[in-house]
Amino acid sequence: MDDVDWTASMRRRSDHDLLRVASEDGFEPAAVEAAQVELARRGLSANRVMEVQADLEHLRAMEAARADQSLSGAGRLAFVFLGFLLFWAVIAAIILRSRGYQRKSREAFICIGLSFLFWGAISLILAFGFA
Repeated sequence: MDDVDWTASMRRRSDHDLLRVASEDGFEPAAVEAAQVELARRGLSANRVMEVQADLEHLRAMEAARADQSLSGAGRLAFVFLGFLLFWAVIAAIILRSRGYQRKSREAFICIGLSFLFWGAISLILAFGFA
């Protein structure tokens, strides 16, 4: 079943990691229990716990803000004019998403689509405009 030694794993973790595991959803119950045991073993002062919790809240706020950051004007132009290099543009958009920039990634994919429209229109103009 589960061969993870949560006790040993939690002993190597920082206070920040332990409090995050103990206080957030999405972790295995055995990991949460091991984190709580390790926190009790360390006997952190109330001031230290408050300091770490404030740091964690700051990190959560930064992650939430990152998810809603818009793609810059230069970024939009780059994706529109270079979107025809589909492989690299898609890789760049996926990297943005993996780093937490959800909105930037979504806008990058939209610009890649606009790139095909733009270059398709240019191609049609060049092909039929001079005939």
